[in-house]
Order: sequence, then structure tokens, then C-alpha cells
Amino acid sequence: MRAIYVISLLFLGTPVFADEPEIDTLIKKMAGSYDRAVVSLRVVKDQKTAEAAANSLKEFGKEREQIMRSIGSLNLKPADRQAAQENLDKIITPVARDFDAEVARVSLIPLALGPLQGIGMVKDKLSLIEEQTRIRLRTLTTAMKAFMIKNDGDAPKMLQDVGRYLDNKDMLRDPWGREFQFDPAGRRNNGKWPDIWAISPLGDGKMQIGNWEVKR
Repeated sequence: MRAIYVISLLFLGTPVFADEPEIDTLIKKMAGSYDRAVVSLRVVKDQKTAEAAANSLKEFGKEREQIMRSIGSLNLKPADRQAAQENLDKIITPVARDFDAEVARVSLIPLALGPLQGIGMVKDKLSLIEEQTRIRLRTLTTAMKAFMIKNDGDAPKMLQDVGRYLDNKDMLRDPWGREFQFDPAGRRNNGKWPDIWAISPLGDGKMQIGNWEVKR
């Protein structure tokens, strides 16, 4: 779940008034917290640097929770709530995207994930990455079925062949930035359509997330 969406939930049901500068200040503090988290993650290249980053991220996590509680305690009239949401979209989205990218990068470094994956803000993002993988697999499978309908039931030889049926070509890669694994024989799908899957680095680093298990 994007940070913006989480915060927006805190705005719901707040019926009266608050000073707009107060909410703007809190949003900027939130952005600063994400910025510092990104800086900490960018230096991670092995277990030692991951352990150092973990200490910083724990502090940033506490700060973020405090800010979110402060936002939740504000009473905002509808116009201020809308303005605050627009401000969130503008300010938080870029730094949250950078944070997401760094979490994905670090999760692929051997031994670096261990010290970080138990930290709340990292753990939440890792779970979201796996869910995003399943969403992409559903999209790719739908595109692949469209390809097969257009080609008299013949399966694509390569995953890239279904690209013309995708609005977003980024779907051809998993959320970690890697190419999806592809088997045109579709052994895991009983030969009905090709298998597409990714290997999650979480846990033992061997778990397959495949289109044979996701709901379509």
C-alpha cells in the first residue's frame, strides 16, 4: 500500500477545523523522513552496511508513526482535507517511489535482507512487492490469452511476444526489475497456457510466485 493511501485514510471522518500550515508542516516532515530512509538504504551493499542501515530505519519508522498519529489527530474541514491530499500526492509520491525502489534493490543483495526485513516500513513494502508481482502475473496471463486467441491457440514462444497486448510494457518485468521466468510448455498450468513466474528473494529465496497459483 502506498504511503499516500495510508495517510489519506487518517483524514477520513475528521469533521471540523485545523490550520492548513500545520498539516503542510507534517507532510514535509514525512517527506523528510522518507528522504533519510532512502539515503540510509542507498549505501547498503552487504550484511554489514545493512545492519548499520537497520538502526537508522528503526528510528525513521518511529518518526513516521509519530507524524501519522499527529496527522490523524487533526480535525480538517473538507476543503482542507482535499488540499492536504493533493499536497501529499505532490510531495510524498516521489520520495516514496525512491524508497520502494531501494527496498526492492536491497532485497536482492545476499545477506543484506536479513537485518532489514523485520523492520516495519521495510516489511510492509516487501509484502507489497510480492502482491505487485501477483498483479503483474494476472495481467500477463490475460495478455497471453489474448495472444493465443489471435493466433489460433498457439502459445507465444517468448514472453515479449505478448507486449503488444499490454498498455504498460513494464509489466514484462517483475517489481524487482528482473525479467519474468517463462516456460511456453506450461507444465505448471497443465499445458493450457505458458507458465510465468518470479523467484521471491524473501524467506529462503527460493519461493516461486507463478501464474498457476494467482487468481485470474
